[in-house]
Amino acid sequence: MGEAAQSNTGRWTVGDIVGLVGGLTGVASLFIAGLSWWEASQSRKIAAGAQALSEKSFDRSAGKGGAEFSIVDFSPTVDDIPQQLKFRSFFGTDEVRLESLDQLLALNPRVTVQNAGDEIIEALRVETKFVFGMIDTRELSPHKQRAPTPWVLRQVEREDHQLGKKLMPGQRATVAVARGLVSQMLQAQATDRAAKDHYGRFEIRCYGRLVGLTAFDGDERNAIVVMNFVWLPTGFTDDRCKKFLETFQPDVEIAPGK
Repeated sequence: MGEAAQSNTGRWTVGDIVGLVGGLTGVASLFIAGLSWWEASQSRKIAAGAQALSEKSFDRSAGKGGAEFSIVDFSPTVDDIPQQLKFRSFFGTDEVRLESLDQLLALNPRVTVQNAGDEIIEALRVETKFVFGMIDTRELSPHKQRAPTPWVLRQVEREDHQLGKKLMPGQRATVAVARGLVSQMLQAQATDRAAKDHYGRFEIRCYGRLVGLTAFDGDERNAIVVMNFVWLPTGFTDDRCKKFLETFQPDVEIAPGK
């Protein structure tokens, strides 16, 4: 009996085999269940991504969404303006007074926008608008004092800039805006009062165009800057200004975000 019991000690019984098979089956079932859960999770992520992409494409086609950026800086600041151009108006306000086009070009007015979204911008649009103006008609005849500021027929000067280097998310782009300002100033100045100071307020708005799209858009609440100037039309003659408008080609500088 002792020898028989000892000889059966190292042998597999039917119960042992059944137990082993059952255990392996259980482990396999757990593995398959885990794998199925992982596959289902991945499928849900892929489906969610596809849905998000589909919604984004639909929003684009419907005119929703688009470029996200804002004006983060503009120049010149008060500290950048030479003392000889600073002017105290008869209203008691501090203004920038320009006696010639060259002075405006030396100031090099410009705006800096930042791509605040997660998509690439391939082009910028800058719109400059003369929104308010007046002429200092003191010491002129009553007839000329009552004469209005000329109509600005081309009410918005629009400039599109195809970027040589794409504006990536977080990056900044700086563009000169002198061309739009000169175009609006030229229309708003009165030749019969060219020796008198002209006051003007200008709105500058910026828009972006995403890669693959044809329209420009942007959040106007964050993409507008206001500039005020006083200028003397004797220094902004038609010939000089028109030549500048025909030849000036501003460069757009791309820089990393801060």
